[in-house]
Amino acid sequence: MTLPTIRRNVITLMASAALSCGAAGTGHSAPGARPSHFSLRAVPGTAWKGTFRLADHLGKRPIVLAFFATWCHPCEIELPVLEALRTRFSESLLTVVAVAIDGPESASQIAPMARKLRLTFPVVHDADSSVSSRMNPQRAVPYLVIIDKTGRIVTEKSGFSPEQQQKLPAQIQDLVAGKT
Repeated sequence: MTLPTIRRNVITLMASAALSCGAAGTGHSAPGARPSHFSLRAVPGTAWKGTFRLADHLGKRPIVLAFFATWCHPCEIELPVLEALRTRFSESLLTVVAVAIDGPESASQIAPMARKLRLTFPVVHDADSSVSSRMNPQRAVPYLVIIDKTGRIVTEKSGFSPEQQQKLPAQIQDLVAGKT
């Protein structure tokens, strides 16, 4: 192969790969399964207050769990897309929750990032990794777990790509409409 051909192939691979920070792979929460219940408190200084309990939302409406970290640049692209989707549908039709996996060295940056991105949905911190260990054991970010109205996982995906950014609104619309 010539050097220009190698460069073209590398550029093509990079362009088609999803943006991701951290390890890739699937978690223990496989599509078709019911997710493990959890409760996590809102990060102080964010728009949403209280404790998010997954059990309170399961079986009522679609749920999008977005695992992120403050040091993850693709997360800064994905979270505003999710905010736009959350504002497109009422809270009675769609639940979006951002689950920060930051360690103690960056946990203080969660609230400033949520404010900068103007997130109005729950932003919670999995400080002890109890939720991540069950739903995102690779600790990949960004990492989405999408749950349908029946309480079953329909999608889990690591990374965030322009293609996903285009497809996600239609996927969420279908889930809100009860299509799977």
